[in-house]
Amino acid sequence: MPASNDTSAGYNRRDFLKGGSLATLMTLLGGVELIAQNADAPVTTDADAGPKVKCAVIGLGVWGREIINTLLRLPNVELAAICDSYPASLKRAATLAPNAKTTPDYKTILEDKDIAAVFVVTPTQLHEDIALAALKAGKHVYCEAPLANTIEDARAIAKAARESPKQLFQAGLQL
Repeated sequence: MPASNDTSAGYNRRDFLKGGSLATLMTLLGGVELIAQNADAPVTTDADAGPKVKCAVIGLGVWGREIINTLLRLPNVELAAICDSYPASLKRAATLAPNAKTTPDYKTILEDKDIAAVFVVTPTQLHEDIALAALKAGKHVYCEAPLANTIEDARAIAKAARESPKQLFQAGLQL
């Protein structure tokens, strides 16, 4: 009997890739419908977004710089501080966010009472210590995935987040 790539559902990898490629091409060619805002809908302004939230980014590698670029486009965010223990990364990110304070020590950010939220974008093995300290300091936390290197570390972070009902915690994956 000849080998077959067909699955029991009647699909194979080749068909899946063709369909995925077609969907991507249609998106790039404008095949996705864009709907204009209703003329009767109220127009929102930056003032409608509420007060600015002071944020900090800890970890300034490629992902950290991408998060900085995103935060700088949001009208209700003030990027107050950036942090990395590697001086070259700190210097490079400072050119993106010249108004943000720079520090090589994340504890400086956690001590700043004006900063409400932190984005933890460090190497995975550093997530637990920083996330736990940030929650303890009363900060809202976004922590890049993977959340931790071990299940125990991930459980410790989840437990701390659950025990901090006044803070928001989100584990995320940038892409």
